[in-house]
Amino acid sequence: MVELEDFKKRQIKKLWLDPSEIDILIECSSVVANPLARVAMELMGRCGLRVDEVATLNQDSLIKNPETGEYTLKVLDAKQGSRTLPYPPRLQYAKINFSGDPTATQKQQRKYRVGKRTIQNWVDLAADEMVVRTENSVYKDITPHALRRSAGTNFYQHYGVDLEHICLWMGMSEQTFRRYYLIVDTVHSGAENRSRVPFFQKN
Repeated sequence: MVELEDFKKRQIKKLWLDPSEIDILIECSSVVANPLARVAMELMGRCGLRVDEVATLNQDSLIKNPETGEYTLKVLDAKQGSRTLPYPPRLQYAKINFSGDPTATQKQQRKYRVGKRTIQNWVDLAADEMVVRTENSVYKDITPHALRRSAGTNFYQHYGVDLEHICLWMGMSEQTFRRYYLIVDTVHSGAENRSRVPFFQKN
């Protein structure tokens, strides 16, 4: 995890969580006890969705490839336009009804809709628990956007996904990704790049 400078307007820090830290967050009891919260955390922390994008999802957001059986997630009305991205196989049987049953009346949909504030509360509860579990107060600054930022950086630095696909999956330009998401001062990236330079290696 990398902790950078304070935001000017808020007393929080920019955080990047590595995949193992995302695992810990998702295994917090408040997340495990709520299947919909778990799906939200996975989609933000592993797939890079924005919190408002998660809140628009329902079962119609999943597209199944009849030939391969693989699922794709369709994200509508995103900042950069609609897009699709791979959907984790382990979540394919989960209910992702955040926006309400699309066949229900508007009144019924409003009753069962999960909004951004609810998802934010789920993240806050998990972050508080993570502080207790790890005895590290920096985790109190985990936000939905920190999860999205972490997913993008992990795609690039931990998994080696090419930048073009990351930007397509996350709905952003390469310039935005490089400026606001990509970090280079991690143990992982440092070791990776050091190993590529012969004169940094032992004889």
